[in-house]
Amino acid sequence: MIKPSGVERLSAENPQAIGFYRREGFAQIGRIPCGCIRNGREVDDILMARRIVA
Repeated sequence: MIKPSGVERLSAENPQAIGFYRREGFAQIGRIPCGCIRNGREVDDILMARRIVA
């Protein structure tokens, strides 16, 4: 399995993805209100990041 790294932008309406990234060590660093339009609705995006250690 490929582990995610760096910064990810997720839909606030996707709790499964948010939970996955949290389990992988990511933390929420921001929220973009109305970050995208899905099915004609404005939906917030969540920014999550994990420190990358070389």
